[in-house]
Amino acid sequence: MKVSVIGLGYVGSVAAAGLASAGHDVLVIVGVLTNNSVEATARMAGNLGFVTHVVSDATAAADLTDLDGRTWLAQEVHALSLANLAGEYATIVDSRAETGRAACRA
Repeated sequence: MKVSVIGLGYVGSVAAAGLASAGHDVLVIVGVLTNNSVEATARMAGNLGFVTHVVSDATAAADLTDLDGRTWLAQEVHALSLANLAGEYATIVDSRAETGRAACRA
C-alpha cells in the first residue's frame, strides 16, 4: 500500500494517473473549501477507486448564503459536506488519527 497526501485539484488529472500507476492506492485529502474543491476531489478519488480519507481538521469551509438568503455558518457547511462524503466516497478522519495510521504504515 502506498499513501499520498494531496491538496486539491490532483484527482482526475495526469497526477492522479501517475499516482495510480506508481501503486498509490490511498489518498489523504486536505485543503479548502470543504463544500467545493475538497468534496469534488474526494468524490472523484472515490469514483476512480482510490481509498480516500478526508482530514476533517485540515479542511475548512466559509459561511455560505443559500438561494433563499439564509446564511449558513462555516461550521455547518463544513459538517454537511463531510456528511455528504462519509462512507460513500471517503472515510472522514482527524489529523491525530491519520498521523497514527501513517506511523503504523511506516
